[in-house]
Amino acid sequence: MVDLEFSCDVPVEIAFEHNHWGPDLTHVPQHVFALETPGSELTLSSEHSEYRWVPFDEAVEFFTLPANRDALVELNRRLRSSD
Repeated sequence: MVDLEFSCDVPVEIAFEHNHWGPDLTHVPQHVFALETPGSELTLSSEHSEYRWVPFDEAVEFFTLPANRDALVELNRRLRSSD
């Protein structure tokens, strides 16, 4: 597992099933990590409906939140420097 340096707080409104957390919670921490899954099948939580493997340049375009894009850029930089 690679624990990335990137982290941020995201507005609670964009979190899945956020209505049960109460009105005082405005942001939730987003921790980012990566792990290698050779030959593994992924099991998705109810928060996600699909996944796909794509090249970096295509993946970076999927994200609507800048924080997710920034985390992917960090991971790409680390992977390239470990070659």
